[in-house]
Amino acid sequence: SSCSCTMMSSSPFPAFLTLSHCLGQVCEMVQWSEVLSQVDSNATPHLKQLDDKQLKKLRPRCQALFQALVGVAISTNADIMHSWRRKMKKVMKKYPPELCRGRSDKYTAYTEMRAKFDSGDKEDAPANGHSAPSDGQYTSVKRQKTCHPESVERSSSGSTAAAVVPTPSVADLLESRDLYRTFASARDWDQFHTPRNLLLAMTGEVGELAQEIGKLAADDKLTEAPESLCDEIADCWSYLVRFCDKSGVGVETLVGETNAAVETSGAASN
Repeated sequence: SSCSCTMMSSSPFPAFLTLSHCLGQVCEMVQWSEVLSQVDSNATPHLKQLDDKQLKKLRPRCQALFQALVGVAISTNADIMHSWRRKMKKVMKKYPPELCRGRSDKYTAYTEMRAKFDSGDKEDAPANGHSAPSDGQYTSVKRQKTCHPESVERSSSGSTAAAVVPTPSVADLLESRDLYRTFASARDWDQFHTPRNLLLAMTGEVGELAQEIGKLAADDKLTEAPESLCDEIADCWSYLVRFCDKSGVGVETLVGETNAAVETSGAASN
């Protein structure tokens, strides 16, 4: 059955439950597409290439999952794209390409190596024979403590009014996709970013988001989302975008095919 999710919610709790349900709907469909290597029966399962019929069924579930994640962001007054850009700067610093290229260790494994590398002692740096490609313009993104600095409106008395949280556009989705492609390529991580692994990773991040939502009181009316909560939303966003890119769903379809066509056409005419 298809997943029908409501994007708008005044409370983080029902919004998060909707997100969990929609993620489950994606997992339920994908689990039947998981196959073992025909050569090695002990190999790690992977997601086989989905055909057009399967993608047609999966796409609306991914669209619903996108809407549900936006719903959580709206309910917590978190700006997804601002949070994601800030989080990506953190992630790039945690995973320097010159140290972690071709490796899948957790970022803590690079802490000591990074200190030696930065001090000029590069003997412990992995000798992988590759130069480190640049992450591009995002290495210069300035960190900000708030999750929606340009969206918060103030009344004439100086008090903070409700934040206007922007919904990510097709352009935002393409920006996220392209940056993550560059990020993964610079670290030779495409080999690890199978649709199966990405979906499992997103499931873990939704669990961490649950911990952050659980810290909120039932009647909380957030005017500014905590940075830790924004980080988890950003992680969910990263894996959703990457999963849709690697599985063939297509990130530009997440906002709906009609809206995507209109927005893409408008962008091309500018």
